[in-house]
Amino acid sequence: MSDLLTSGIYLQKIEEVDDIQIKIFIMRNVDTLVSGQIDCFKNSTPLTLHIKEEGRALKLDFDPWSDINVTPDSSIDQKDIDAITALALAYYHQSTIGLENAAYLRHLSTGELNQIVIEMWDAGEHPHPLSIFDAFDAIKRKDDPDFYITKFDEETRDRIEVGDDLQSLAHAFIKLKL
Repeated sequence: MSDLLTSGIYLQKIEEVDDIQIKIFIMRNVDTLVSGQIDCFKNSTPLTLHIKEEGRALKLDFDPWSDINVTPDSSIDQKDIDAITALALAYYHQSTIGLENAAYLRHLSTGELNQIVIEMWDAGEHPHPLSIFDAFDAIKRKDDPDFYITKFDEETRDRIEVGDDLQSLAHAFIKLKL
């Protein structure tokens, strides 16, 4: 669980009868406390990617007046829609985080290192972070092609490297500017 919940993106996969939905919440400046708990969805920007025909038909739904600017050009345009769609598709294709959970991605980059924390959240009626042990660290130097992705192993009390299943998700997220 985050000691300091920063701006990021929440992703959740929902399987419906006729399509698969990726719920997306862009969260910026998360610092609102409500009843002693962080209400990170209060000022978030919700979007939904509908995926049909095994990924061949896509539709991104969002309020046209909402702030979906996630690229550095300071305007809301097709580049933002494409970047959000790419992130949602990367989440759709990964298998590490199951349907019972969701993910919250946030940057912790400094200097030469790009670091992304991928937290696993309970995707229930009131989504919330699981424990600090249910998070992945994706780290790469700015000139490296791939991320080194690890997770804390409670049994060995060490960080262990996980497979490449989250590489596309980390690469899609690092392109966003929140």
